[in-house]
Amino acid sequence: GAVVIPAAMLEEVAQAAAEQERMEDWIMGEVEKGHALPGLYPPNEETRARYERERERG
Repeated sequence: GAVVIPAAMLEEVAQAAAEQERMEDWIMGEVEKGHALPGLYPPNEETRARYERERERG
């Protein structure tokens, strides 16, 4: 299907989508390392905090 995004919201939506992709890529990496999916997806508070810490470290 199609998605229509108002021009005034385009930048905000694009940034949110890019961040969601980064988080999902990180989650997939965690699953590939052997971490269990519950709590990772959807991410709970602990997972979000760990993701943010690792993201800040680069």
